Amino acid sequence: MPPTNIVINEWLPHDIKGDNGLLAQQRAGFFLEAIRGGNNRIIVLRESKWEAKVWQLWKENDTRIQLLSKLLFLSILIDPLKCRHLRPDEVQPLPANLAGQVPPDDTYLFQAALAEGAKTIITTDGRLIKAVTSANDYGIQLVPRDNYYQLLGIQSVTPNT
Repeated sequence: MPPTNIVINEWLPHDIKGDNGLLAQQRAGFFLEAIRGGNNRIIVLRESKWEAKVWQLWKENDTRIQLLSKLLFLSILIDPLKCRHLRPDEVQPLPANLAGQVPPDDTYLFQAALAEGAKTIITTDGRLIKAVTSANDYGIQLVPRDNYYQLLGIQSVTPNT
């Protein structure tokens, strides 16, 4: 069975770094383990904000961050079965109606999804989910991080979600 392509918003490097608290950092570790052992493949656009934030994790001295970063890099990002890196010339501008709804900072997420046929963008950005109503027209579902965690059997980060 071919892998299921997913795009991950910038919550992951923030959770790994601990910006969203210890619980979110722990859940990020469970998420990475689920990706490593599952049938999902992360789609990453080179030279994107996401990639820049992930590379910044290597500069951290905290042991937890280092362990999670190594798990991300060594088990996922360098494995072509777990990650597909797109060059900027491999993506196209967004269709007009989608481009009109997607905030400029998030354009790369949708470009990556469209380029590789990813059906899911995992995000913590409620504003993005509400704004991009035409995503389904392109076969893309915006899934809140905690909802995706539930699908993977990971306890949610925020209470009552």
